Amino acid sequence: MVGAAGLRGRPLPPPGDWLGDTEALTLQEYLGQQQIGSLLFVPIGVGRTCLGSLALTRSPGDPTWSDVERSTALDVGHDLGHAILNARAHRRERELLTELRELDAYKSGLIATVSHELRNPLSAVAGHLEILRSMRDAMPDGTDRSLAAMERGTSRLERIIEDLLTFSKVGDPGRVFAPAVIDLREVVRDVRELHDLPARRRRQRVEVELPDSPVLVRGLTGDLDTVVSNLVGNALKYSGEGTVVRLVLTQDAREVALTCTDQGLGISPADQRAVFGEFFRSADPAVRRQGGTGLGLAIVGRIVKRHRGRVTVTSEIGVGSTFRVVLPSVEEFERAAAEAAFEADLVAQVRGAHLDLPEDGQDDDRDDRDDDGPARAPLAGSGT
Repeated sequence: MVGAAGLRGRPLPPPGDWLGDTEALTLQEYLGQQQIGSLLFVPIGVGRTCLGSLALTRSPGDPTWSDVERSTALDVGHDLGHAILNARAHRRERELLTELRELDAYKSGLIATVSHELRNPLSAVAGHLEILRSMRDAMPDGTDRSLAAMERGTSRLERIIEDLLTFSKVGDPGRVFAPAVIDLREVVRDVRELHDLPARRRRQRVEVELPDSPVLVRGLTGDLDTVVSNLVGNALKYSGEGTVVRLVLTQDAREVALTCTDQGLGISPADQRAVFGEFFRSADPAVRRQGGTGLGLAIVGRIVKRHRGRVTVTSEIGVGSTFRVVLPSVEEFERAAAEAAFEADLVAQVRGAHLDLPEDGQDDDRDDRDDDGPARAPLAGSGT
């Protein structure tokens, strides 16, 4: 027998004390029957976590196991332990990702269902309000004020429902994403035209600066229109009369960048870190007075992410904000898509190789894990 450190660092008994005489005789008889001269047990694990063991044998008359061989065998067991634990962690990550996707799909479905259910009665309310408006001459004095309040409330609910439906649509993981090549300049022009009249009513201006040549990206026209429209709409809403909202579109060989700069209230550093979160509403009273669902920028973030882009914000209180959307060029988008497809195919091939992992709960020593060295289980050579 060859002594070694125990699984939890406890010293093992000295050679000769591992087995009683009866057990030692039984083991020697068995090894002799199998023509095994010596047996080396190698723990598979990391730190103090042992996941199993390897048994290496030699025939009678072969050299005994040297210190170098035993040390190398321990290293092999350590590497195998790392591989098994990494595979287990990867499996759990996949399971968690699947659960998160299912929860996200459930949330999107729930939001869509509730929004549709709200839309029907709200349409009825709006229709009856229009009828009452047509009969205002026959109504008592002061009715106009009540009708106006009801119409404002109805309009706000309609905007909330539209935002909820849009959010559920862009957040649906099962939604087909088939991007086409589009000229982002046309999207910016359409959004400017849409917001031009409301802006002029408040003596505001929407200025655009576009390249002379097409700015091509891969994406969904409707989704990118929503991105630009939400940014411009927010910029106008949180800016005062006589201000300017400026859209600038630039491109290089790899990226396309759209910046939306306003002269509005500005966003505090704390709010900048949370502004793309779902249902986020600033605590600033001036912001809260404007109303909103807290979904506009969350929708922007989801759409941009799905288009393999990124969106950032820089802002100063009382000066204004600049939102910057960066999308890959057509060539970069296609290259990234090809790489993602290759990686997905590679993962599918790796998953095809079955690895029999220990069941959860069998490695009770996980909390005691120490990654500085191999698992220390009995390492012994037993000869006949």
